[in-house]
Order: sequence, then C-alpha cells, then structure tokens
Amino acid sequence: MKHLLFLALVTTSLFAQEPERIRDVIYTKHDGVALTKDVFKPAQPNDAVIIKFVSGGWKSNHNGISDGGGPQAGYEA
Repeated sequence: MKHLLFLALVTTSLFAQEPERIRDVIYTKHDGVALTKDVFKPAQPNDAVIIKFVSGGWKSNHNGISDGGGPQAGYEA
C-alpha cells in the first residue's frame, strides 16, 4: 500500500503544470509610486484561493519571489 501511495504522489507531481506568472500588477499608487504584486494563476483553476503577502522590507528583488513551492511539492491550487 505504501508503494501505491508513493507512486500516486510521484505521478501527480510529475504531471503538475507550472502556474502562469503575471508580473508587476499595480494594485495601488501612493505619492506617485506604483505598488505592484505578482499574480500566479494555476494551469487548471478551481474555486480555491491562496493569498500570500510578503514584505519586501522596502527592497525589490524579483528573484526572491516564488510561487511558494506548491506545484513542485504536488499541491495544486
């Protein structure tokens, strides 16, 4: 039974599709500065929603933004 569960988890993670990433969506402007966010849309959407806000500490680094590792771990939104 353990082998069957392991096989199901591995198979699911292999077929997981990468989410679409929409960069620099402006959600507001303050004092003439656009505040932006990145939006991740799953390849196969459903009614589930996950919202994750990360403070950049007043620094911007696009390399530090990730999808949370969900698709690679086999979890789908």
